[in-house]
Amino acid sequence: SDTAIAAVEKLLDIKLDGYILVNMGGLKKLVNAVGGVSVTSPISFSEGGYTFTKGKTETMDGAKALEFSRMRHEDPRGDYGRQERQQLIVKAILQKAKSQPTSLLNTNFLDAVSDNVRTNISLSSLKNLASKYKSAIGNISSDQMQGSSAMIDGQSYEVMSTSEINRVHSEINDAINAQ
Repeated sequence: SDTAIAAVEKLLDIKLDGYILVNMGGLKKLVNAVGGVSVTSPISFSEGGYTFTKGKTETMDGAKALEFSRMRHEDPRGDYGRQERQQLIVKAILQKAKSQPTSLLNTNFLDAVSDNVRTNISLSSLKNLASKYKSAIGNISSDQMQGSSAMIDGQSYEVMSTSEINRVHSEINDAINAQ
């Protein structure tokens, strides 16, 4: 993950203070840890025995949330659509936990998700962030870099334009300077 962070910092010419990486298994555990989440689907599709309807808000346990966030082949936006649905789940987890954000941040919880979560932020710093910024949870914004697909030496890549790199750099700088 240090290599991935270094690559993002180099691409965007920005220094990241910290990161939290959550894989699919961790997402399922996080949803269950907050007692489930409610999410409105941006598209209609079926996956893993569940059916999701565009515009309909669904209450999901971890297993259902995992299937909601995993599908990409039926999504007209492919990986970008999947990333959007993953972001919806993460926002819903934060929204659900905001009344008592530090209640989740204990050693037992972190041990339970440790195989699926990587971070360079200490437990005490996470607790500090959760308590000081819980009012900001309702104001979370998300963004996606949009590139174009290319095959390079037999490998599939997503290539970012200079204008897209500059746009995301500006977005991050503006957010940092607004604090």
